[in-house]
Order: sequence, then C-alpha cells, then structure tokens
Amino acid sequence: MSLVENLIPEFNRYGYYFFPGTISQDEDNLLPLMLRYFNSKGFEALRNRPFERVSISSMGFSFGGGIPVTPTAVRYCCDEAYRNWVDNGAKSNISNDSLSLTFESFGKEGGETKKPSF
Repeated sequence: MSLVENLIPEFNRYGYYFFPGTISQDEDNLLPLMLRYFNSKGFEALRNRPFERVSISSMGFSFGGGIPVTPTAVRYCCDEAYRNWVDNGAKSNISNDSLSLTFESFGKEGGETKKPSF
C-alpha cells in the first residue's frame, strides 16, 4: 500500500485515481506479500510454465463464459494453500508419471483390466 501511495501522482497522470483510506502500518501486508511472491522459488518455476500462471495484465478480463480471471500474484496473496505451494517451488501437477498412471488406469474397472469389445 505504501508503494501505491508513493506512485499515486504517476497513476494520476495516466487517468487512474486512488483514494487512500486510513490504513495503519500493521495492516499494510500487501507489499510484503507481493515481494515475497516475486522472490519465491515458485515464481521462477511458474515463469517457465506460462500456461500455469495468470499475468497481472490479465486483471479485469474473463475467461470463456464469463469466469473471472484471477492473476497468480493476487491468488498468492489471498489463498494460503496456494501461497504454500508456490513457496515450496510450485511443482507441476502434470508429470510423465501421472500421465502414465492415467493411461494405465484407463480401461480398468475394479482393479482388473477391461478387454475392449468390438
């Protein structure tokens, strides 16, 4: 918040206006969280996987049938479980092992391999 307050004159030049309220220093957690996100191991990992992150520049857009898009940085600040995942390196949920397990389990029913019927 203090960063935004310092940048208010620059934002005003481009037509963006802010009306800062009375936020005490104890409540100013946004800037430290954003810095923590951009310095995390997961941020670097997600930069290399553009389909698993949403850029801040996407804010205000919706996906498909009107589903709002939440930028990854905002989700990091608001969702503690997501923040922990990013802080721990943002390991991809999709791997060759999970793909092979998916294909191995395809066609199985009750633990037995189901034979195709033609």
